[in-house]
Amino acid sequence: MISRLPSAAPPLLVGLLIFLLVLGSRSAGLLQGLELALYDGLAALQPAAGPPPVTLVLIDEKDVEALGFWPPSDGVLARLSTLLLVHEPRAVGFDLYRDRPVAPGSEELDRLLATAPSLVWIAKFGGPGETAVAPPAALADPDRVGFSDLLLDPGGIVRRAALFLDDGETASWAFALQLARRYLLPLGVVPAPDPEEPELLQLGAASFRPLDRTAGGYQRLDARGYQILVDAAALAADLPVLSLRQVLAGDLDPRLIRERVVLVGVSAASIKDLFYTPRNRWQADAAPTPGVAIHAALVAQLIAAARGGRPPLAWAGEMTEILVLLAAALLGGWAGLQGPSPWRFLLLAGGGSAILAGTGGAALALGSWLPMAAPLVAFLGSATGAVAYGVSRERRQRQQLMEIFSRHVSDEVAATLWQERHQFLEGGRPRPRKLTATVLFTDLVGFTTLAEGLSPAALLAWLNEYLTAMAEEVSAHGGIVNKYIGDAIMAVFGVPLAREGDSGAAADAGRAVACALAMGRRLAQLNRRWHETGQPLVGMRIGIATGPLVAGSVGAARRLEYTVLGDTVNTAARLESYDKASFRPDPLRTPCRVLVTGATWTLVADRFQAESVGQIQLRGKGETVPVYRLHQEAAG
Repeated sequence: MISRLPSAAPPLLVGLLIFLLVLGSRSAGLLQGLELALYDGLAALQPAAGPPPVTLVLIDEKDVEALGFWPPSDGVLARLSTLLLVHEPRAVGFDLYRDRPVAPGSEELDRLLATAPSLVWIAKFGGPGETAVAPPAALADPDRVGFSDLLLDPGGIVRRAALFLDDGETASWAFALQLARRYLLPLGVVPAPDPEEPELLQLGAASFRPLDRTAGGYQRLDARGYQILVDAAALAADLPVLSLRQVLAGDLDPRLIRERVVLVGVSAASIKDLFYTPRNRWQADAAPTPGVAIHAALVAQLIAAARGGRPPLAWAGEMTEILVLLAAALLGGWAGLQGPSPWRFLLLAGGGSAILAGTGGAALALGSWLPMAAPLVAFLGSATGAVAYGVSRERRQRQQLMEIFSRHVSDEVAATLWQERHQFLEGGRPRPRKLTATVLFTDLVGFTTLAEGLSPAALLAWLNEYLTAMAEEVSAHGGIVNKYIGDAIMAVFGVPLAREGDSGAAADAGRAVACALAMGRRLAQLNRRWHETGQPLVGMRIGIATGPLVAGSVGAARRLEYTVLGDTVNTAARLESYDKASFRPDPLRTPCRVLVTGATWTLVADRFQAESVGQIQLRGKGETVPVYRLHQEAAG
C-alpha cells in the first residue's frame, strides 16, 4: 500500500521474523560473546564503589628483587603477619600458596597460624584438569581456609566468582567469603539461609542468588558451586595499597590496618598472578588486575551488601529479556520504515541503539544485568530488514506508477508524480478526484479512404509517424495523451497534477488551445512532406471542452489505466465530430478545425481569436452549448 504513514503490518512481520531468528541464535549461545563484550563495556563505565574497609599489601617487582628469592620464606611471612597483627585487623588473608614449608622460619609461622585466629590462608580447590593445593599444614581450622580459584570466561575474563564449591565429597568456602564473615562477625552478621528462600545465602541485609545456566547474557553456563557476579564498581574502588617493603620497614599508617581486612598477595608481573576483568578488557594500555585485588573487590562487595549498601548484582528474568527483545525488534521494524533517507535511517538506528545501550547501562547502575546485545542485534536487523522491504516496496510502487503514467506524461512530470505520490495515490491506485480540467479530442478526416489505399505495414508506419508528432505537441504543452482510439487522440490538460483555482483552469485551457493550434501547424508540415513523397494527405478535427470531471484509474489490478470521466469528456468528443461532413480541410495550409466550448473560450478569449458558431445542440446532450471556432492561422 502506498501511504504517507507505514502500515502496522510490515514492521510487525519484519520485527517478528527477526525476533524469532535472534531468539533462536541467543538460545543456541551464538550471541553470548557479544553479550559479554557489551556487558564489559557497560560495566567499565560504572562509577567506583565507595572506599571499603579493605587494604592491600602487594608484593611487587621491587619487593621480589629485594627478597632475592621466590617464594618468600616462612620467616618473612611470619614477620609480616606479626607487624600487621599488632595493629588489630579484623582479618589478614594471604593469597599465597604454602602447602609445604619454606625455610627458614617455618616453626615461627606455624606457631602464629596456631595462635592467631585472624589469619586466613588460601587453598586451591581444583577441578577437572586442575590439581588441588592444600593450605598450610599448621592451619587446622577449616574456617580459616578459603579456596582462591578464580572462574574464567572465554578470553580469560573474570566476571564471576564462586562463594562455595562442592565436588560431592568436600564443600569449601571462598577465600573472600571467609574474610568477609570475619569482618562482619563483630557486627552480629553471620551467613545464614534466607528465611523465605532457604536455598539462598543471606549475609546481613543481602541475599545472594546463585547464577544459573542462562543468567544474564550467559547461555549454557557451567554454574557449578554457588556463583555470583563480581561487581565492576567494587573492582574500581580505591583501596589503600602497601608494599611488602613498607610493612617490613614499619612505614605504614595504623589506620590502614585497624578494624579492616588486609589481603596479602602478588602484583609482580613475573609471578603471573594477573587477570583481566570488565574494568580493563577494553583499555589497550591498562595493566591486568592482580588476583589478590579481585579477591579484595569481592570482599568489599560482600561487606557492602551485608551492611545494606550496594545490593548483589542481579539479572533480569527470562521473560523480561524476551519481552525486551521483542520490543527492540518491533521498534527496529518501525524505525526502518520511516523513510528511505540514509541520514534519517542512520539517525534513527543510531538513536535507537544508544537508547538500548543506555537502558542496559542504567539497569546495571541500578544493580541488574539486562542483556542488551541481542535486543541491539534484533533492533538493527529489523531496521535493516524493514529498510530493504521499504526499498523493494517503493521500487514496486514506482514501477506501478510508471506503468500507469509513463505512456501519458513526460519523464519530468513522471518524476514529479513520484515525488508527490502521497497527494494523489491511495492503495496503489490514483485516488479518485473531482477537478476542473480541459479535454482535447482529435480525429482525422479521410483516414478511412487512406487506410484502404495502403498496405498494413505502410498504414501503421504512417499512423505512428502522425501519432508521434501529435503526442509530442501534447507533451510540449503540458498535457497528457490519455488514450489513442485508432487514429483519434484524447488528451487532457490539468491532470494528474491538478492546478487549483480559476487561474489554474485558465492556464490549462490556454495550454490546450495553444496545443490544438500547434497540432494544426505540425499536421500541415507533415502533409507537405507526405505530398513530396507521394503519401496520403489528411485533415484533422479538434474539439476542446473545459469543466468538471472525475480523474482516476480503471481496470484490473494487473492492468490499470488512468483516465478521466464526466460530461466534459463527452462534450469534447461530441464537439470534435460536430457537423464533420461540412469541414473541407486544406491539407497544406489549414488542415485543422478547432471548436471550443463557451466555458473554454471564456478562459482564453484574451489570448486567442475565434468566431462564434452559435448555441449548438450536440449529440446526446439535452441543452445547447455555446461553441466557438478558433482562427487557424496558415502554417508557415
